This record gives sequence, C-alpha cells and structure tokens, in this order.
Amino acid sequence: MAGAKSGVKTRMLAEQPLALYIHWATLALDLALQDLSKSIPLIRNCLQWVNDNGVIVRDSPKRRAVYSQMATDHDLTSSGPRPLCPTRWIVREASLSGVLNMYPAVLDFVDTLDYDRSEIGPKARGLLDQLSQGNILFSMKITQMVFSLTG
Repeated sequence: MAGAKSGVKTRMLAEQPLALYIHWATLALDLALQDLSKSIPLIRNCLQWVNDNGVIVRDSPKRRAVYSQMATDHDLTSSGPRPLCPTRWIVREASLSGVLNMYPAVLDFVDTLDYDRSEIGPKARGLLDQLSQGNILFSMKITQMVFSLTG
C-alpha cells in the first residue's frame, strides 16, 4: 500500500503534498472502534441487539420470508438485517442505517416471533423487551453517528 512508485502513499502525496500518511491507520481505527464498542454499554448492547436480530433472520428461510413480507407491508425495501462481522468494523454504519430505515418492519417482525414455539421465541421476547424500553432506538441512532465518522 505504501509503495514508492504506485502505492497509496505515492498517489496521496501526488494529489496533496501536505497529506500525512499513517501506516496501518485502518487497523488502528478498527482497534479503537473495537475498544469503544466493548467499553460503552450503550454501544455494546446496541451492536449485540442488531447482531442478534440479524442472526435470527439469517438462520431460517421461513423467517426471512416473514421479514420480507413485513417490509413489503410497510412499503420498505431491504435485503433484511444481517449479523455483524466481528472484524469489519467500518461496515457497521451501513448495518445500523439499514435497521433504522426498516425499524417499523423490525418491530413487527420481532413481535411476531415472540409467539414462536422454538428456541427463537424467548430470544425474540428478550429483543422485544429491549425495544419496548426505548433505549435501543436511541442507542442505534447514537451508534450510527459514531460509526458514520469512520466511512
């Protein structure tokens, strides 16, 4: 990346001679975001909620179909929530934005799953309880603002 002839550093300095090149800047950013998300309960719980919701949808074609139908009922278009990758921190803002845009469908989806008789029912109940407290929506908006600065 920092090649002397055609690397990012060379191209950056050709475009802007005063640019400061920092080796491993994205790794440092990833580590800082990882530490931030573990040390602040508001962000940690929000990311866990988004991840759990993504896992529930991903793990069943039937649940994916129910989620898609609810999105259609709310006149929303989305591929659905996805679990968060533990190593790709920079894409989390897109995941959070997707959940925020689909929030009405997500609420209906989790409420519907509350009555599921499988092991998903209790998980959905816990997610729904968190949603009913109101702090998840607030924390998603705050977390999205924090992660939007990384893009």
